Amino acid sequence: MPENPPDEEYIPARISHVGFIDQVGLEGVVVLKSEDGKEFPMRAFSGEVARHISRFQEGDKGSIPTIYNLVEEIAVMQDLLLVEVHVYMSGS
Repeated sequence: MPENPPDEEYIPARISHVGFIDQVGLEGVVVLKSEDGKEFPMRAFSGEVARHISRFQEGDKGSIPTIYNLVEEIAVMQDLLLVEVHVYMSGS
C-alpha cells in the first residue's frame, strides 16, 4: 500500500450511528455514512469503545478510554508517576 495514496482511494464518511451488537453492550458497532448515502458498518470492538465514541460525539472531549485509565491505575498502585503513554501501530 502506498504511503500517501491518491485522494480518489478515499471516501469521505461521517459516523451516522453508534451502538451495540449484543444486548449487554459488550461488542460495539459504528455505521459510517458517505456523502452519497453509502453505509459502512464496522464492528468487532468493545462496547467500551462504542461508549467512548458516543460520549465524544455528544461533546465530551475530555474522557479518556479505559485502557489509559488502566495504565494510570497500575502506575498509581506501583507508586509510579505516569508521564506519558506511547501507542504504536501493530507490528511496529
